[in-house]
Amino acid sequence: MLKLSVVKWVDYYSDDPDIEDDVVERLYSYEEYRQALIAHLRKHMICFAGFDHQRKGGFAPLFSDGTKLATGFRHWGDIMFEAWGERIDNPKKGVEYSYFAWNMPDGMKAKYPTASHQQIVGAANESGF
Repeated sequence: MLKLSVVKWVDYYSDDPDIEDDVVERLYSYEEYRQALIAHLRKHMICFAGFDHQRKGGFAPLFSDGTKLATGFRHWGDIMFEAWGERIDNPKKGVEYSYFAWNMPDGMKAKYPTASHQQIVGAANESGF
C-alpha cells in the first residue's frame, strides 16, 4: 500500500477534475489521511485556523493519491488541536476544536505552508508561530 503524504496545498473550492474531493466522505480510510496530515504539519511547523483553510486560497492539503481534504471549521480545528494542542494551557474538554476552528488561539500566530514545504498553489505566507 502506498504511504500517504501531503504533496501540495490547493484551493478549498478547486474544481480541478484530477483532484478527488473530500476524504471526509470516505471515513473507512480517513485515519491514514489524518495521520499523514498531522505528521506533515508538525514536520513543517504549519498551523492555521479553519477559517483560513476554507477562505484563503491554497490551504487545503492534497495527498499523494490525488485526494484533497476540504473540511469544516470544527473538523479542521480538531486536526490542528491534535497537532498543536500541547501548546494550549488548560484546554477545555469536549471543545478542543474551538481553539483552532475559526481563529488562532491567544498568543499563537498562524504559520502557513510555503514553497519550501512542497508545491503551493495560490498560498501566501505569514511568519511566526
